[in-house]
Amino acid sequence: MLYYCDFCGKLFKLSENQRYKLKKGLRKHAYCSRECYVKAISGGISPYWKDDVPKKATCAYCGKEFLLTKQQRTSLRKNKAKKVFCSNECRLNYIKASKPHNWKGGKYRRKDGYVMVYAPNHPYAVKGYILEHRLIMEKAIGRHLNLEEVVHHINGIRSDNRIENLMLFQNDNEHQILHGNQRKIISKYICPTCGKEFLLSKNQKYYLQIGRTNKAYCSFDCYVKSFDSRKEVQCANCGKIFMPKPSQWWKFKNSITKQVFCSRECADEFKSGRKVE
Repeated sequence: MLYYCDFCGKLFKLSENQRYKLKKGLRKHAYCSRECYVKAISGGISPYWKDDVPKKATCAYCGKEFLLTKQQRTSLRKNKAKKVFCSNECRLNYIKASKPHNWKGGKYRRKDGYVMVYAPNHPYAVKGYILEHRLIMEKAIGRHLNLEEVVHHINGIRSDNRIENLMLFQNDNEHQILHGNQRKIISKYICPTCGKEFLLSKNQKYYLQIGRTNKAYCSFDCYVKSFDSRKEVQCANCGKIFMPKPSQWWKFKNSITKQVFCSRECADEFKSGRKVE
């Protein structure tokens, strides 16, 4: 079988191995000699090479025109690289300037409740991030804060960074004095389930402070009842108002049943037709 060399265009006879690979689709090109094969792989320009790439390209970062290396031309030919760079510095600068796939606006919340903001040009930034409440206070007063100055959250919620909720102290001593006076005041809270006034525990104060929870309960029973959406209903037989069981309330709420009974006796009497007066 005769074939034209994909590099030099010379007509030659294919070997059995070349013919088999072209027939099965294992190879797209065939060459008359080892020299043509090496020149084609190394990036030599040929009028018979359909997938060839130019020798020059424009840097994706600085826009400078430069000569491509053999590795870059091979990567472009095999679609392994979509962008090329004139130097390693341009490549690194492009990676630093581009945002990652999981970018969320340069803002995240730490485990202790404070909010961090991406500000790489700030003089006190750590790995490009700074505390949001300090940045908001700096914008309000028109200057950078010193390392000794402390910003306090008035309501105790560390993620609430409204300017009316922030207070500036000259040093940490003044800040600790304020916290010491606040600890002397007994923290009372009203249970949202039963309405009872109780004293908050240390964990409850901490969770409310960092914003992990918005409510506190006087007991575990009240905490469980907060998930209960049941309401008092009237018995269809005797007319007594009672609290239905969870299964009864689910059937009544989803319109599976229209009658609810306070006891088994009322249900049997209603079914037999003997209604209690």
